[in-house]
This record gives sequence, structure tokens and C-alpha cells, in this order.
Amino acid sequence: IPGGLFWMGCDGAAARAHHCFDKEFPLRRVWIDAFEMDKYEVTNGEYRACVDAGACAAPARRDSNQRNDYFDNPDYAAYPVLYVSHWDAEAFCAWDGKRLPTEAEWEKAARGPIDTREWPWGWEYPDCTRSNFTDDRDAARSATDACVYDTDRVGMRPRGASPYGVMDMSGNAFEWVHDLYNVFYYDDAPDVNPPGPDHAHTDRGRGPDDIPYFTIRGGSYRAHWFYTRTTHRHWGHKGPEGTSRDDVPYFRNNFVGFRCARSLP
Repeated sequence: IPGGLFWMGCDGAAARAHHCFDKEFPLRRVWIDAFEMDKYEVTNGEYRACVDAGACAAPARRDSNQRNDYFDNPDYAAYPVLYVSHWDAEAFCAWDGKRLPTEAEWEKAARGPIDTREWPWGWEYPDCTRSNFTDDRDAARSATDACVYDTDRVGMRPRGASPYGVMDMSGNAFEWVHDLYNVFYYDDAPDVNPPGPDHAHTDRGRGPDDIPYFTIRGGSYRAHWFYTRTTHRHWGHKGPEGTSRDDVPYFRNNFVGFRCARSLP
């Protein structure tokens, strides 16, 4: 990803304004130094190699939303790893000679340098040829409104690629990034290489406190559709019943994975 300026934050004048959230403002020009970003989300097969090397902890669970046998099944080796914590993601990236991207780097890789597009491919609302997501605009969330209602093989939707050719930055699995989650961070973040806030503060009245809330970006195969927008910010939180509701502070669940980045000299 080349160094330079890009538009960070939601463009309320051009977007579907009622789907911009306070945590996505203000829109501003931000400089990011050149860096490298994984083209694909880290897969089960890649993460298993780290586990086998003794450098990574195994996922908290080995199933997925609808598959009882997921992490250990070679049929899903090229699917996003799930049930990993922010610290698991950091460990893998370090083992692979990389690191987690900052939130600003992630957003630039998803949006590109030219405009304020809502999705990596542009302004068109997502469909299943571009994003593995659940369309819950007009109906209750259910499997019938979803493309898969589970993860899909990474890179299956080239029409959804970002301007830099990065895949699955909208839907499939949410992605851990480096930053602690602070709903107010965009108000006073630096305009050159924002490093992330020094403390967490969620928009749910549950921070700052002793739980390290980290940011996730990009949406997933499950609700909500607006999570898939390039500017939407969310935080690692408890998963559905029977998954990670008691897994604080790790927040491992069946819809969050990650990808890695690397600084350039």
C-alpha cells in the first residue's frame, strides 16, 4: 500500500447519512506511510502451522457457525480462522514476521486514496458477488437473508476487492486491528500515521475500565449489513449464546478473524 493521503472517516454528505455513526466522524485527510497488507484473511491452514510450531495457541473452539468440524477439517483450510483473540492474532503476525495493521492502515487499504467510497468496490450496495454478508435491511436476521451465514473461502469474491486488490475487507470475518477501541478517537487523532488511542472507551457505557477493548473492522457474514462499510468501527465483544459470552477479555467467537500487515523500511 503506497504512502500518501486518503480520506478517513464517514462522508455524511455523500453517504447514506443515517448510517454514519458519531464514532466515524470527522471526515479528514490522513497521511499513512507505505506498508504491506495481507491480501487475504489469515486462514485455518496458516494458523494451524503456527499452532504446530508452538508459537500460537489453538483456537478456543474448532467449529464455525454452521459447521461442527471446521478448524481441523482440510476442506476448510483456506477459510478464515475463527475463535482467536486479539493476542492470538498478534502472536501469529509476529511469528510470520508481521504485525496487526493499525485502524488507519486498515481503512486506507479498504478504501484507497481517491474518494470517500462506502465499500471497498465503490458506492454500490453489497450483494453476494462482492461480500459475504447478511442483508438485514428489511427483514429479521436469519440464514435466508445471508449469502452463506458462515465463513467462505478467502478470495472468493474478486468483485469486492479494494482499490489495492485486498480481498474480503467487507464481510466474511470481522478483523482484529492493532488499536484499542475508543469511540472518541477520531475527534483528536493525529493526521499522520494515527497509532491508536492509549486507552479504551466503548460506546456502550462500559469503558474505560480494566477490560482492554480492541477494535474490529470490516463486518462479517452475519448481521448487520452496515458493518461491512469501509468506515464502520466496532469492538471485540461477546459472541452469541454458547460461543464466547463468558470469554472476557478475549472475546473469541465465530465471526472474528484477522489479517496481518508489515512496515516498510
